[in-house]
Amino acid sequence: MVAAFPVGRKDPFGSLVPEMVPGATAAAGGATAVAALPPPAFLQDFKVTGVIDSGGQSEAVVTYKQLSGSLRQGDRGGRNTDLLPIGWSVASVDVAKGRVILQSGSRRVKVEL
Repeated sequence: MVAAFPVGRKDPFGSLVPEMVPGATAAAGGATAVAALPPPAFLQDFKVTGVIDSGGQSEAVVTYKQLSGSLRQGDRGGRNTDLLPIGWSVASVDVAKGRVILQSGSRRVKVEL
């Protein structure tokens, strides 16, 4: 069987046929719909309070636990900021939509004002 697969697959030798995930339901055409993951626990202590575009650089003003400050795309928790937990990073700051996209591995989470 020859088929295309998206670039960056986690397992390049894995099956090209999607597997059913617990909690998933079969959709028309044989595709699977995966149940939404619950939000990460740290989001209870994380809040976006503003977004700024200054000199072509987008930043999000955030609070996390007792800390507050700004985050930019590429900031990584535990590496160059304490405003995110270890393993999470800023994928993007969307000033026009007032949101931040956080990422951990292949999981992405939107946090809006």
